[in-house]
Amino acid sequence: MPSRRRFLAALAAAGPLAPAAGPFTPQGPHEQRRGPYLQCVGPDRALLRWRTGESTAACLVRFGPSPERLTQSAEASAVRTPFKGCIDWQAEQPGLAPATAYSYAVEADKVIL
Repeated sequence: MPSRRRFLAALAAAGPLAPAAGPFTPQGPHEQRRGPYLQCVGPDRALLRWRTGESTAACLVRFGPSPERLTQSAEASAVRTPFKGCIDWQAEQPGLAPATAYSYAVEADKVIL
């Protein structure tokens, strides 16, 4: 697992979130330039942020109990950035169970990054 896609979230009693290393293969013209990284965490939610090239039109985060079971998703919204040629994204995952491990995968225009 690439270290840039790994983070731990302290969800109430410190439940980690980990990137999905499942059957996804990055493909297409999409470029991930930063992250994803944990921006903020609460007792039952986490906010992820990342940066892509400007050609990305839409992003979301898929998450779940294991890389093979990314059963939930959260749409991402674009965030202003001062960097030309880049788009910053953020997505909030609400309804997380405390002290529970989660896996995630960032998707840009229906391609896993």
